[in-house]
Amino acid sequence: MLPDEPVEKAFLPTTRQLFDWGVRLMQVPAQADWPAAPHERLRLGRDYRNGLIIAVFACLAPRVGSLSKMRLANNLFRLNGEYRVRLQSGIVKNKRDQEYAVPPQLTAYVDRYLTEIRPLLLDPGACDAVWGNGAGGAMTCQAVQTMLFRQSLQAFGHGFGPHTARHAMASSLAAADPLNPGLAAVVLGVSEEVVQTHYRRARQRDAALKLQHDLREERERTQAAARRAFEWR
Repeated sequence: MLPDEPVEKAFLPTTRQLFDWGVRLMQVPAQADWPAAPHERLRLGRDYRNGLIIAVFACLAPRVGSLSKMRLANNLFRLNGEYRVRLQSGIVKNKRDQEYAVPPQLTAYVDRYLTEIRPLLLDPGACDAVWGNGAGGAMTCQAVQTMLFRQSLQAFGHGFGPHTARHAMASSLAAADPLNPGLAAVVLGVSEEVVQTHYRRARQRDAALKLQHDLREERERTQAAARRAFEWR
């Protein structure tokens, strides 16, 4: 009989939401159809770059420091028709080498970024950074964080930083395969103890949903019985 009191919870997107959002940002027209104004062309290039960064966060969930230090050929390269990301211990927080295959759904997007977009954002002859800042140099860690916060606030009404992608990865994997917590630990490059928190939350959420479902069914059953007993209308 008590009124519902909504509790404010931190917004946590799923990895699918993040990935789809990144892909949407990369839906920019061919360069032949871009406006002539330099600032408009730069805006479209940055939109595409932002989308690819977000998609990479969604499917690989690297730490932002590692992502901002990525260099072409060294940390992003193509092998046997697919792109791979290799993060050496020197740019990884826990000092463990990590290597991932970029999902094939992103191959064409990475191709376009490297051939068309990246040369607009930096000087390829002077800078080997993967992510250009639009002024000729590399995008810094702080710039990536600021970009993601502003873009997420605009897209979802909730601003969040790059670490949210790691939380989303752990929670999404926990929901998809609650019996295998080691999956998230491997992908994120962390200990299973760290990931266990997200798996406990997933189990708690599932238990709470089941309880709510059972309570709803019980209320409907008792309300129907009460109507019959007391001739409520």
